[in-house]
Amino acid sequence: MPERPDLEYLVPRLDESLRGAVIVDASVQKPVVVRVAVPGDPKVLLVGRSFVRVERHGAFVAFSLAPADLFLAIHPMLAGRFWLGDAGDKRAADTAVTLALADGRELRYRDDKQMGKFWLVDPAKVDVIPRWGDVGVDVLSPGFDRALFGALAKRRKDQVKLFLLDHAALDHLGNAYADEALWTAGIHPKTRVNELDAARLDALHAA
Repeated sequence: MPERPDLEYLVPRLDESLRGAVIVDASVQKPVVVRVAVPGDPKVLLVGRSFVRVERHGAFVAFSLAPADLFLAIHPMLAGRFWLGDAGDKRAADTAVTLALADGRELRYRDDKQMGKFWLVDPAKVDVIPRWGDVGVDVLSPGFDRALFGALAKRRKDQVKLFLLDHAALDHLGNAYADEALWTAGIHPKTRVNELDAARLDALHAA
């Protein structure tokens, strides 16, 4: 899955670069990543729409479009990435979906593992996307203090790494940063959360 710091960097840059850009063509190179939860073909649904804003929602990159009766959400999963550049540039073999823009650029969603998901949904029914509602406490927010972390941990009896990767609790850590935090805190990933004393919880929160 994408790591929180990665999305912190990526999403504002996509938002700045895409606002107002109009989609003039859409093509799917890797159909396995595409999920269409509304009637229609992706090309027909997308062509003529413009980007209104790009935001992060948990592990998803969320694209608001105009007209507003269609919503695009991409979960990059393990290997998904975004490419934005000149339409004439060579297309990488791992390109999954290509959106051509009126200004001569293309937005390409790339995924060599084909594990990510490219969702087109009705904005009023976005909960059809699995795990869309699993958004816990933002780990980069001021509200993520030691007291709140302790309160969340108190409810858990599972392994500590599973706790860290539970997006309904923590928004959000991916596998790499969960491992780094546990290593830094000196805690084995399979340790039960209810076996952690206050000192080790403090160390994990700090990590």
